[in-house]
Amino acid sequence: MAKIDEIKEQIGLNKFVMGLISIMIFSITGFATTNYENVQSGLLIVIFMVMVVLIYIFILIFSKTIDKIKNLRNL
Repeated sequence: MAKIDEIKEQIGLNKFVMGLISIMIFSITGFATTNYENVQSGLLIVIFMVMVVLIYIFILIFSKTIDKIKNLRNL
């Protein structure tokens, strides 16, 4: 497989993972907002921490994807 095809596959996989992370972020946010009154404060803290971690991972994957796209120009 050519180097450019390998990078394109990695970009596609990164986009798929970013989509999954986006779905998780929206799902957790929806759960927290609909069950805000019934959820214990400890669980809300855990939900907040998970959201921060997911957003951080999303940003890391996004920046790596942008770097790979910029590397395509050099090939």
